[in-house]
Amino acid sequence: MKTIINNTVAITCITLLFSCEQKPKATEGIADETPAIPSEIVTRSAPDNLVPTQEESWEIESQEGQNLVFSNGETVQTELYELEYFGKIEAKGKAPFLIVAGRGCDECDENIAIYLHSPDSKTKLGETVAIRYPYPGKELDYEDGSLLNDVRFFFGEVLPGINGAIWYQKTKVDGRLMDNAYLVTVEKGEIKGSTLLKKDMPDINKTLELVSEEKALEVPGVEYYSEP
Repeated sequence: MKTIINNTVAITCITLLFSCEQKPKATEGIADETPAIPSEIVTRSAPDNLVPTQEESWEIESQEGQNLVFSNGETVQTELYELEYFGKIEAKGKAPFLIVAGRGCDECDENIAIYLHSPDSKTKLGETVAIRYPYPGKELDYEDGSLLNDVRFFFGEVLPGINGAIWYQKTKVDGRLMDNAYLVTVEKGEIKGSTLLKKDMPDINKTLELVSEEKALEVPGVEYYSEP
């Protein structure tokens, strides 16, 4: 079950979308004004633009319970259950922002979400309040099965010349599906997020072209129900 929106005020729904909860039906992050999947590590080849040039690169080696072990000898501790690592967004002059998914409790109704976390942070991921970004896929109303939100998630060079992460969404607002996107980039070592609507909506085909060029990756979506 994953609750992504509150169908009351259109723009507010989309803005708050990134702090809402979700829960998967099947197997299937850092701040702005707008607002984790199987326990096994999924190995994916990172696009070239995501591979760090510094001597000590952050390449995932293994997962030990709720912790991630990297090739540079660093271990990132989390308090997330059903933890999964996807990749990273480079941050100039500091450790990259890790892209992971998980939930903050075990065997509970808290929804799996995507998190963006810097290893430079002094707190464990999940230990304090963090932005929970929606997991990709189709969110269905738990009562009638109608579509509430359709999400596609990409990271890497998500738009020409722009590195970061982007969510393309069709969100149900006042009975209608509304196109919107949420773009995350790293500026001055910090996460910056922007909600994009109407004329500011990027063309998803540009992102798909970058995926075909292996400059970006898409996290496959799943089908899940909203929370009661």
